[in-house]
Amino acid sequence: MAENNIGENYAEELRRLKAKVNEIEAMQAYCDHVWGDPKYIPEKVAIMRNVPTKQGSDGRWKSIPTGGYEIKDKWSRMCTKCGKIEYTTEQYISYQEVKGGPKFR
Repeated sequence: MAENNIGENYAEELRRLKAKVNEIEAMQAYCDHVWGDPKYIPEKVAIMRNVPTKQGSDGRWKSIPTGGYEIKDKWSRMCTKCGKIEYTTEQYISYQEVKGGPKFR
């Protein structure tokens, strides 16, 4: 019987946490965001290549890592009011100024 109580406790805790997440997401959806400065957070991504499988002559391929990595540009910004974080990999280029930066939607 003790095991059944533990499972019920976990289920109740899970319901409580999901309700809290929904409450926070609703608050963030209606926030008048005040964005902080963007932070550059580059990502290390494995370079993949396609190779044929050895399973007959049906032309199937699979992707495998080559062992190499490339760096992908990525930025984040956080709302100073509600804590929402957005990420982007897009950039803009300003021709009036000699600079560019992250492009958030």
